[in-house]
Amino acid sequence: MMRCTIESKFKRKNKKKLWQIYLECFKNNPTACAQNQQCYNRKSFYRALKDKDYYKFILRQQKTGEIIGCGLLTDNLKKAKVAYINPEKFHGIFLESGKDKIIYFTFIGISPSRKQPAAFLILMSSIVKFAFNNHALAAFDFSREKNGSLQKMIAAVAQKLIKQKEISSSGVEYKVVDIQEFGVMKLTP
Repeated sequence: MMRCTIESKFKRKNKKKLWQIYLECFKNNPTACAQNQQCYNRKSFYRALKDKDYYKFILRQQKTGEIIGCGLLTDNLKKAKVAYINPEKFHGIFLESGKDKIIYFTFIGISPSRKQPAAFLILMSSIVKFAFNNHALAAFDFSREKNGSLQKMIAAVAQKLIKQKEISSSGVEYKVVDIQEFGVMKLTP
């Protein structure tokens, strides 16, 4: 069994464990993406763990308390720039939405050695409920090359919560905000 909680204070060993999970999530197949998906260095990651503007969702093994996953979210879009977003673009979307705020996911990860559907379901269920209960848009970016079905997986979690009446929403809609393209132009002699 696993549990997910929002935490704000971390012992040194837990900070190290979270940093280890962060690194593990990006070390497999480092050439899969044109853009480096690792937006934090150790110093900025530890700073985010201390920052009151970040919500830290921590996934743990129920029996041992071992940390196996994490979600870092913020509703301060200037701080979400660490993930290379343009706050002004998102602010415009937010104004049209009628929601109270935007919560941006700067990192969602589960230790690859512990990766299992139940772990993702528990972590994302907590995050989706939090966004819903805070009347917020949930925003994120991801690499289609590395994790092409992330938006579908998050939507499936939300649909499950709706079906189980854990959130009272009539549906889930995912909207692409922007697409960044990387390319190579080869000039032949």
